[in-house]
Parts: sequence; C-alpha cells; structure tokens
Amino acid sequence: MFILGRVTTVARALLDQIKGVHDYINAAELERLRIAGAPEMSVTHFARILPYAMRWG
Repeated sequence: MFILGRVTTVARALLDQIKGVHDYINAAELERLRIAGAPEMSVTHFARILPYAMRWG
C-alpha cells in the first residue's frame, strides 16, 4: 500500500543537493586522491565530506 505522497519541492531541492555532493565526492575527491603528490586534506574539508562518504560507503 502506498502511503506517502509526492516529493515536495523543498525535499526535491534537498535531494538534488545531496546528489550533487555525492557526485562531487565520487568525481573530484577520488581523482584528487589518485594524483601523486596531492596536498594533504585539511581537517575542515575532511569533516565536511565525511558524513557523505560514510553514507555512500
């Protein structure tokens, strides 16, 4: 039985932002980690992307 209705405009915008961060981590961060001599990741940057990295494994 389908209980929930359609996704709201606000929820859709939030889901799009989350998907964007997911795509960023998969593209930019993975590529950066493969580059020899890449600068160390700062604590601040790591703390910002850690929850998303944990979410998507």
